[in-house]
Amino acid sequence: MKKKNPRSIWQYYRLVGIQDTPTNDTTSFNFFLANYVVESDPTLADFHGSGIGTPFDGKPNSLYQGKFFSMGGCQGCHGVAQTKLGGDCSFLMDTVDKPVRSPDIGLSGSKLQRYVMALQHIDMAKKAQSNH
Repeated sequence: MKKKNPRSIWQYYRLVGIQDTPTNDTTSFNFFLANYVVESDPTLADFHGSGIGTPFDGKPNSLYQGKFFSMGGCQGCHGVAQTKLGGDCSFLMDTVDKPVRSPDIGLSGSKLQRYVMALQHIDMAKKAQSNH
C-alpha cells in the first residue's frame, strides 16, 4: 500500500478480524467484532439485538442459508437492515427517511447544530440502553 501511495492513510490500517459465518455463540471470538473507531458507543459496539430500537434483546437479526441467527457486532446490526428493512445487509438501500429531501451538503443549520443534534441522539440511545 505504501509503495502505491506513500500518503495514503490506509497504510496504517490493520485488519484484526472478520465476521464471516454468523453464529449464536456469544463466546465466539468474532461475535462482537467491532471497529472501536466507528462503533465508538456501547450501543454499536455491543449490538446483539433484533432491531435498532432493541439493540440488546438477543433475538434473531441475521438470515444465513435459510436459518436465523442472533449475531452480534457489525454483522448483527447490518443483519437488521437485511431482515427488517430488506436492504441486503446495507442501510444504504433501506427506505427509512428516503428519499431524502436534500443531500447532506444541502442541510440547513450550522455544523455545530448538527453535532449537538447527533450528541442528543447518542444521549437518547444511552438512556434507552440503561433502561434494559
